[in-house]
Amino acid sequence: MPLALLLALSASAAEPLVFEHRAFTLDNGLRVVLHAEPRAPLVSIQLLVAAGARDDLEGLGGTAHLLEHGMFTGTARLPGQGFDLELEALGGDANAWTHYDWTGFTTTVPPGALERALVLEADRLASPSLDPAAVATQRRVVQAEAAGILSTPHGQDAAVLASLLYPGQHPYGRDLMGLAGPRGARDLGLLDPAALRAFHHGHYAPSGCVLAIAGDVDPAQAEAWVRSSYGAIPARPAAERGAAPAPALVGEQRWWLPADVGAATVSMGWRGVPVGHPDEPALALLAWLLSHDSRLGRLVERGRATELHAWSDSWQLGGGFVITAKAEDGRLAPLQRAVDRELARLARQGPEHASLARAQGAWRNRWLRAADPVQGRASLLAQCVAMGLEPGCSPALLARYQAVQPADIQRVARDLVEAQGRVLLSVSSETGRRRGLPGSEPVVLP
Repeated sequence: MPLALLLALSASAAEPLVFEHRAFTLDNGLRVVLHAEPRAPLVSIQLLVAAGARDDLEGLGGTAHLLEHGMFTGTARLPGQGFDLELEALGGDANAWTHYDWTGFTTTVPPGALERALVLEADRLASPSLDPAAVATQRRVVQAEAAGILSTPHGQDAAVLASLLYPGQHPYGRDLMGLAGPRGARDLGLLDPAALRAFHHGHYAPSGCVLAIAGDVDPAQAEAWVRSSYGAIPARPAAERGAAPAPALVGEQRWWLPADVGAATVSMGWRGVPVGHPDEPALALLAWLLSHDSRLGRLVERGRATELHAWSDSWQLGGGFVITAKAEDGRLAPLQRAVDRELARLARQGPEHASLARAQGAWRNRWLRAADPVQGRASLLAQCVAMGLEPGCSPALLARYQAVQPADIQRVARDLVEAQGRVLLSVSSETGRRRGLPGSEPVVLP
């Protein structure tokens, strides 16, 4: 199929991402976007808060994550289980997540329950209970959640790799859960309701939040309900967020993480680019190609690797590009050399047009699937606003991926090959260390 026809099909496929919407800002600074989808049987309410692991209180890792859990401890008006019970009675459910830059809250209700749900959600944003006993319970929940992750094979790999890519006091080197080792556990124990209230006051100001609502709603009516509920929250200054530069990565740093795992792995990590950077789409497509449509697949076919995948992610202050390979026989050095050869080949030649078209098709499919449920539409609208873009920015963002050319992939691959620094993290048992990468220093967890 000619490339011009592929691009034309890509453009037409982006049309489902065009959502009619109503956007406005309340007097207290809360940014709001509404999208009506009358065919949907539900309404999704999504709140993005400019508070993440990068904002954790000094010396108190896990603040943002524990407060996310603390937001489910009831409100001043509905303490204890009152909030949860009323939301359940409305036929709704709620969930949340914490990342480096943002904390997100998602609530789904039937259309007829929207007015009351907005009252409940606004009350929670304005005055979470943060009762000491409830906070203590949520602290134990977080500890159990983290223990479950850290006890699984390779459960701590990602947190350790992040701390190596962003060392020192850089916020992206922090474990998102605040529990990457004994120090994190101690930090979590020091977080009391008073500290959480202070964090909430600074980072949960309406002006630091984005509210998106999508589903079977009447936009004019929904706006009136938002203004009467969220609009009643007093305005206050949002906490300023730091933008600390990351210390330079110099040379190739080799580390070994001793862990009771089955097959040993090697993760090759580079600093990525911040969200919105011109190279963000090309790096993401390069990662897809390495994982799904490159000569590295032969390593799996021949049994030299049992798993091999790459990913690229971008955040407000930076990003990460990682290639991970798992060796069934524990011999990591041959895998690392094979990955380097393939990356160097792409840096010299770039991908074939057909391979790039497959990668772009996969990304197009991912975007369209994300927009399928109303939860996905609310999320896409909220993310656009959070990035400082127009609420309907999704088609333009997808178009950036469809515009990537083989020369762009070649260039970002060359940038990785020629990078001034990178991190190689081997993960294996004590007995498997001799098959790891030579010259690796053991990782010392805090």
